[in-house]
Amino acid sequence: MKKQEITTKDEIIEKDSVVSFETGPTEESEPSLQTFTKSRVRIISDEAKNKIVRLFTYLEKALALDDSVVRDFRTTTIAPSPWWLADYPRDVENLYIRPFDTEKVADNLQIGAWLKVEKRSIKPAPNLPNELIEWINEVNPADTPTAKEKIDRKVRFDDDNTRVSDFKKFRKEYEQGDVAPESISDWVVLSLDKLPEAIEVKYVEDKWIEHPELEELLSGYVENEWRPWADKVSKIRQ
Repeated sequence: MKKQEITTKDEIIEKDSVVSFETGPTEESEPSLQTFTKSRVRIISDEAKNKIVRLFTYLEKALALDDSVVRDFRTTTIAPSPWWLADYPRDVENLYIRPFDTEKVADNLQIGAWLKVEKRSIKPAPNLPNELIEWINEVNPADTPTAKEKIDRKVRFDDDNTRVSDFKKFRKEYEQGDVAPESISDWVVLSLDKLPEAIEVKYVEDKWIEHPELEELLSGYVENEWRPWADKVSKIRQ
């Protein structure tokens, strides 16, 4: 092996492909450190460096085959196509587009920003009047609120004191073949050789068309509360 030129303890002038050297303990070393260490330094030749560079150059170009780099947007004819600030609406509250007219002065708070979008929270729908809560299934900004055609209401026989009184009188005076009064005819069961029996619970249809006052209330809610809210939400979602 050729002799090496050593300028310092830690620096080696590269003259061979492999350089080995050994360092032993010195007089200043502590007894516990009197061990021999061996280090190896491997030198890469210029030819090897060239091969490595060519390998990474090849890998870079191979990976680039799957990704097309657009350097001039004017040549783009397929999606994603260029977008233009002029195409964006100017009447949206949370959208700021910088005016490029030199006669206009941009807001100090917006200097430097071309396009700025603020996150806006969508307020919940305005509360329905209490009388309409059971009639309206859902309130959303896309569909005008509409009422159910009917509601099946649970009605108890003893909810109406007049009905209870009429039934007691009819039962007390009942004779075979008698017909129940109109006020309780839908609530009484007549059987042979038995006294009249009352139906304790019934489900009665409550139809929307029978409540014109609720229809008027709903119209006022839609025009005065729901529509302004829905228009505002629609602008935010655009």
